[in-house]
Amino acid sequence: MMNETVKAIILGAGRGVRNIDPSKSYPSSLKQGPEGRPGLDWICHSLASHGISNIYYIGGYHIEKIIQANPGLHYIYNPEWDKTDLLYNLMLAKDLLSGSCLICYGDIVFIPEIVSSLLQQKAEFVLWTVCLVLREYCW
Repeated sequence: MMNETVKAIILGAGRGVRNIDPSKSYPSSLKQGPEGRPGLDWICHSLASHGISNIYYIGGYHIEKIIQANPGLHYIYNPEWDKTDLLYNLMLAKDLLSGSCLICYGDIVFIPEIVSSLLQQKAEFVLWTVCLVLREYCW
């Protein structure tokens, strides 16, 4: 199933690992998740498994590391990331909010079945929260 008309907006979370040495610091979207893969990899895989390829990442803290690890995404940079919050990040993408759009946090891992469930909803607006215990899952 291809969903080229569905956009996904990933709200880059804040700082993940803060270290005095910037080369060892990274955003929480790159924290290792299940199977040692960064959480953002899980998110992108879950979206791509349903044909969603129009994916936007909004962030600021070490966004260069996100870009390097995921060059196929679209990026919106928030230069005031250290003074603003996730809602501010979302407002940076307000022009993308028309049509079908999935919005998720950049540091909450989910599996393809979650995306499938969301895409089956008929409502005009669906508020989705994730509260589940991750089980062992393989791609």
